[in-house]
Amino acid sequence: MADQENKVKQPQEESAADRKKTLIIVIGTIIALLLMCIALANKNSKAADEAAATDEEEVVSVEEEAEDEEDADDEDDKDADDKEDEDDADAEEKEDADAKEDEDDADAEKAEDEDKADAADVEGMLFPDSADEELTDADIKDMDIDDLRTALNEIYARHGYIFTKEETLDQFKQYDWYEPTVDAKDFDADTDLNDVEKANVAFLKAAIKALKK
Repeated sequence: MADQENKVKQPQEESAADRKKTLIIVIGTIIALLLMCIALANKNSKAADEAAATDEEEVVSVEEEAEDEEDADDEDDKDADDKEDEDDADAEEKEDADAKEDEDDADAEKAEDEDKADAADVEGMLFPDSADEELTDADIKDMDIDDLRTALNEIYARHGYIFTKEETLDQFKQYDWYEPTVDAKDFDADTDLNDVEKANVAFLKAAIKALKK
């Protein structure tokens, strides 16, 4: 009887041990699975962080490229503005130069007109410009011999020629522009007269000679 109870008791004890062993295995498996899940989760999290960091770096890189492009565009715009300002300055400078040139031309023309007016107003001169312009037939067409002689003598009078004839000397002494400073013997027409005056002297002498005939 006791042997039978021991035999019954022994399988029961073995069955409990097996269940305990099985439970330990199950718990160990569960723990292992949990550790594997945790490790996998950590790995995935690390990969996600790395991916996020990479994406962030790419975003920063793209933003930096965009900023660089924007800075380059700004620089191009600035260069274009500077070039435009430079062109405007050049155009304004050219305009000022043109205006100055026009002003100088106007002043020169005005001075020339004043010189001509002054020459025309010289008292007692028939041809105030006979030192600069050659006379023509049209200039003397209505003149007699006395007028022609006066026109001839005034060329010499402008150079301070002292006339030997008292009548001619008195004729020019009445005018302020006449300054008798050169004796007739010291006067040299070849050196004292310019080419225009020499031409006019020859022209007037020829006209006087023609009227005497």
